[in-house]
Amino acid sequence: MTDNRSPVSDDDKGHLSAFEFFEKFPDEQSAINFLEAERWPDRVTCPRCKSDYTSPIKSRNRHSCNSCRRQFSVRTGSIFENTRIPLRKWLYVMYLFNTARKGISAAQVARELGITAASAWFMMHRLREAMDPDWDKLDGEVEIDEAWVGGLEKNKHSDKRLYKNWTIGKQLVLGFRERDGRIVVRPIPTNSKEVLLAEILFTVEKGAAIYTDEHVGYFDLYKWYDHEIINHQSGEYVREHVTTNGIESVWAIVKRAHKGVYHQWSKKHGGRYYNEVAYRLTEGHIRIPIMVRIKKLAQKSFEVQLTYKELIQ
Repeated sequence: MTDNRSPVSDDDKGHLSAFEFFEKFPDEQSAINFLEAERWPDRVTCPRCKSDYTSPIKSRNRHSCNSCRRQFSVRTGSIFENTRIPLRKWLYVMYLFNTARKGISAAQVARELGITAASAWFMMHRLREAMDPDWDKLDGEVEIDEAWVGGLEKNKHSDKRLYKNWTIGKQLVLGFRERDGRIVVRPIPTNSKEVLLAEILFTVEKGAAIYTDEHVGYFDLYKWYDHEIINHQSGEYVREHVTTNGIESVWAIVKRAHKGVYHQWSKKHGGRYYNEVAYRLTEGHIRIPIMVRIKKLAQKSFEVQLTYKELIQ
């Protein structure tokens, strides 16, 4: 039977250097053992029919399902499927995502892993897909704000500038920050009352305490929430416990990543980049051991799939 013992101790604390990371994963077999232990902590289960009546094929790091008569590996039904990139390199990119506070570009990942920029880009988008937030609704105290993310018209060549309004070329996003908890950021088509209300009801548990600015789209929230407003137009930014400074600090990180690391991203893929920033801020607290964060991302990687065709369409 395949040795599913992980080379990583649950007692790991704090930061892990790149040298220490490669000591933990010296070869491909150590990465396979780690991922199998995370995917199947009790018994190996077929990803297709969910049967645990399986047999190992030790020589190939695969398993045979005695119920549906098909073979599978730890890659099957995950973001790792249909890729020849070694799992050790996938784990290293998870490490980079969790240690690069402002993000890391596909070009840098390609150089560090010795793969093409296109492979690195596809690889990173698969991991961002796994960073999609859990759909348990936010609760407690939640700060909400919207922002425009994108380049400045003045930075474009003169023949490409569009002067209709300052939002041209930008993407509107809505952010939620649960006090001492989770962060959710997603693109929205407009900041109309109807769109804002639908997004908030979908994301936040009714009865929660909500803090927003004075935008008119938030005025009806008192019907479902304990809603308090901070009035920025009158110069008010903090009133006792009422503030949106927490979610506004997220915008600073989003825009720093957009301009300083990635330089740009298309609206089509924007949602995954926002997933990355929100995930890093939620799961990447320095007090959480790095291997705990990598384990969490590895577990989420078995829950989603993304093909290249789906990505580029």
